[in-house]
Order: sequence, then C-alpha cells, then structure tokens
Amino acid sequence: MFGKKLTTALMLSMVMTAGAQAGGRMDKMIDALDLNDEQITQFKALHQDKRNNKSQHKSERKVMKQDFVDLLDNYSEQQASVLAEKAADMARKQILARLQQTIKIYNLLDDEQKIKFKELMKKHGGGKHHWGHKKAHMGHDG
Repeated sequence: MFGKKLTTALMLSMVMTAGAQAGGRMDKMIDALDLNDEQITQFKALHQDKRNNKSQHKSERKVMKQDFVDLLDNYSEQQASVLAEKAADMARKQILARLQQTIKIYNLLDDEQKIKFKELMKKHGGGKHHWGHKKAHMGHDG
C-alpha cells in the first residue's frame, strides 16, 4: 500500500513542477535565430499568448496540489486513480500546447532559420528542454 501511495505522490509531484519556467529564453531564441523585426513582433505576440495561458495552467496545478494533499489524509486507490488520470490529462494538454506553440514559431521562420531551429531543438533535447531551460521533473542536467 505504501509503495502505491509513494508512486502516486511521485507522479503527481512531477506534474506539479512541470510548469516552472526560467526567464530570458525569448531573447536567446531571437538572437540565436537572427529574427528580423517582423518575425520578432510575431514571436513576441506568440510569447504573450503563451504567458496569458500560463495563469490558467498555474491555477490547474494549484487545484491538483490541493487534491493531492487532501488525498494524503483520506487515501483510496480509486481517488488516486482519478487524480492520476487528471494529472496525465493535464500533462497531455501542456505538451500539446507546447507543440502547437513550437509549430507556430517554426512557421514564422525562413528556410535557413528553420534549419537552425531544428539544430537547437536537437541540441536541447526537444521535449527535455524548451528554449534551453531544464525541466526539473525530468531530472536532466544540461
């Protein structure tokens, strides 16, 4: 029983830390891709949309954290399973949003910049890093 509780706790804590973000990535990407003024304007608009959606994700994570805390005092396999499904759905939505954001940025680029963008994605591990920032829940250094 304790092992299942620990597994659930670890999984939920990984989702909870998924939203942590570091600053400065936008400027680094602009510089690395040598964006022109029009691309910078579009890139910043996409970044602002992302920031506007961030508060919704933050609220969802806060609710999930409280549900997890509540589960500690009144644990049941059924409720743990429900929370695990919610956590998986939340993670799926965040990954899809990140991928949609990435393709929007990619579509702003010219052919030469797309090559550089792909190189940057390979260098930073694609899903492991987003714009060069470590995902603490993934446990990667880099």
